[in-house]
Amino acid sequence: MNLPQSLVPWLALLALVPAPVVAQTTPEAPITDSGFSELAVLGLLIYVVYVIFSIAIGVLVLVVSEFVFSGSYVRAIEKRAYDQPVGSGVLGLGVFVGGVVGFILLLLVFLFLMAFGVPEFLGMAGVIPLFGGILFTYVASALGTIVFGSYVLRRFGDGESNLWLALVVGALVVNIPVLNFVLGFLVLFLGMGAMVGQWWSNRQDAKTGPNQHRPVDR
Repeated sequence: MNLPQSLVPWLALLALVPAPVVAQTTPEAPITDSGFSELAVLGLLIYVVYVIFSIAIGVLVLVVSEFVFSGSYVRAIEKRAYDQPVGSGVLGLGVFVGGVVGFILLLLVFLFLMAFGVPEFLGMAGVIPLFGGILFTYVASALGTIVFGSYVLRRFGDGESNLWLALVVGALVVNIPVLNFVLGFLVLFLGMGAMVGQWWSNRQDAKTGPNQHRPVDR
């Protein structure tokens, strides 16, 4: 049975899943005196590529936050992650699992409709939520990396950390091979949870309104 052509963009977008979601691995090869150096160079090259990619995405996030939200958004995410690290991480895990399940259900619905003769070009509409989910994952991972870097910098100083420096430090540490398998998921879940938590908090504040806590005139 041939693969429907409309599934091609779905599979192509899946290849864009951020690096922290997938553990860094190196090809299996026998460890010899001549091959060890080549393996080390390959591992270093992969590490550098992951670091550069993480910094590039983080720079875009910081630029948007700086010029659109006057830098307040990243600081708000940082504060929420510091105040509620466990809650943010658990919430982020739930969002990640829910997103994966939702994508699978969406794909099954699409295949079901295809079986009943729905035109394949309509499957392109399903790319939109998939693309949105991947973009959300990239941003969450970048925010989590910045928060992690900020935490590392605060271990060596007082006060707020420079977010740009925090991004670089976070990218250098989070993408270390082997540790990446743990830290990559950690910063991803932390970023996702902090983003969703901040969105919900802003939504609640918008509902209560600015006059909610004003004293009542007697």
